[in-house]
Amino acid sequence: MHRCGLASQGAEPAVRVWTARRENQHNQNPTEFDRLLNSVRERVEGAFDLLKEGGRSVEHTLAHTVAGICSRIIAKIAGGTLRLFLRRFFGTDVLTYTVSA
Repeated sequence: MHRCGLASQGAEPAVRVWTARRENQHNQNPTEFDRLLNSVRERVEGAFDLLKEGGRSVEHTLAHTVAGICSRIIAKIAGGTLRLFLRRFFGTDVLTYTVSA
């Protein structure tokens, strides 16, 4: 007997995916919800782009172990977070070392 996740056992799945609706679909999301969904999507895509293209790509980290690649990914996330924090709260651009007034 093969069981695959909670859905085959009759239970409700734990993950719910929200998507923007196409214009030709009958059930539409509220426009405010679609705006929020798009802004969250853009932030997530930006974070993944930072991980992928910020400096050396994750695929080319030259890590030999899982712990090595995890530590490099954590360092990239921490660096991106620090960069965002300095820009948002102090107005400092880390790449050009300029302070906005």
